[in-house]
Amino acid sequence: MKTRTKLILWIGLTLLIQGVFVVVIVGLPWRGAYHQTIADIAARGEPVFASQLRPSDVPVEDNGGPLLESLWRDLSHSNNFRNAGKLSPSPDLTLVESQEEIVLAFAEQKQRALRATEWAALSPEERSARKLKKIKPPASVPAVKLSATAEAKLKCATELRQHVDSLSQVLADHPDLLERWESALSKPVFRFQWEAGVPLYARLVPQFGACRQSLLFLSDLSLYYQASGEVAKAQRCRLLMLRCPSVLDAEFSSYASTTRSNITGSCCAKINASLPLLSDAEIVALQAAAVNLKPWPQSRKQLLLTLRVDLLESLQASEQGLADEYGGRNVLFNTGLRYQQGLLCLQEFQSAINGEPIPDSSQLCFLGRNYLSYTDSITAKWKVEAARIRQLHLGLEVELIKRRTGRYPSDLSSIDLPKEDSEGHPMHYQVFPDGLGACLDFTDKKAGQSPHFPLGQVPKEHQK
Repeated sequence: MKTRTKLILWIGLTLLIQGVFVVVIVGLPWRGAYHQTIADIAARGEPVFASQLRPSDVPVEDNGGPLLESLWRDLSHSNNFRNAGKLSPSPDLTLVESQEEIVLAFAEQKQRALRATEWAALSPEERSARKLKKIKPPASVPAVKLSATAEAKLKCATELRQHVDSLSQVLADHPDLLERWESALSKPVFRFQWEAGVPLYARLVPQFGACRQSLLFLSDLSLYYQASGEVAKAQRCRLLMLRCPSVLDAEFSSYASTTRSNITGSCCAKINASLPLLSDAEIVALQAAAVNLKPWPQSRKQLLLTLRVDLLESLQASEQGLADEYGGRNVLFNTGLRYQQGLLCLQEFQSAINGEPIPDSSQLCFLGRNYLSYTDSITAKWKVEAARIRQLHLGLEVELIKRRTGRYPSDLSSIDLPKEDSEGHPMHYQVFPDGLGACLDFTDKKAGQSPHFPLGQVPKEHQK
């Protein structure tokens, strides 16, 4: 090959490499436009940083966040808090198992466990001496032979006893626990400390889990007090359960909203399951408190603005070499292509913010599929949450009608409450034979299930 040709090829290859570097690595064709787009967003007064999303600070005396965080720290070593939700409501719930066969078996197992512990502590010489006296080692199986059903009941009874004993210990260690819950959950606002250096999508994730555990723990505590005969304290716990969803109202991430929707659903289900334990006056009190249980307070536009800040934060972090901390472990976040994709995604965000439908995932850019494609799914959860709250209001009213008349109403026409499901259609209501049982439900199309609200004597298939 001639020297001239080699030189031309070398120059061409060098220019190609430089071009690839400028375009792919530096992102020069898109970088300026990307930063200008961010400047335009800021000029419109729309948020580009997470700090702009969070409301201004609230007075210390109005903030229940620190009080809850203190509670969670104190309960962090409690199995009852970590594994809350073990107790199930039942009209005959008691702390002492009443079935004689199970009580005998439980006592026999406990005695054998004590004898086994005593035997294990003996020296080999002491064991030999006992065997010479015809004292046999403890058997490895209970002397009482149980049926399979009784064994299953024994296992449940054993777990219940352990859970109840643990709750008793928690209350002994924290005698003012219920008062502390009331003091924290009575505050009008809940603001938690952000962990520094954590991406927007991951901030407060521990607090979200603790919020859910708080609802389940208070449910267990209500059943514990109910079984102990302290019905006033049990009712105080149920009223606090209705406050748990609002703990996340001051937050703004998509994770906060979906967590809140799940907490609301669990709250409604727990209240529903507890109805057989409650007096008429207690149900009326729950009705009054449930008026303050509102669905997620933000709009679709606010969600999109939040998701866009999440996107910008991730892209800005990649500029600073922090992409791995923000989940950017791919070529896109480590090259100038992030500016090209950022521009495309910002255009898609703007169309959605302007009210246009979000295209199918296959029609979105790479980043759009990661940040925009879940928007409709999230807002659908908000609709389901609002329907669950309407279902709770209707269910409480229907239960009170049955207690006044002896039968559940044949339909909902006489009840002056909203009756729409998550799709805006009338909620399904069914009355079972003799009017002694009924069920409210609607279909959650996204989750592919029906949130049931069974009342009274309901066939098994309608109980879950």
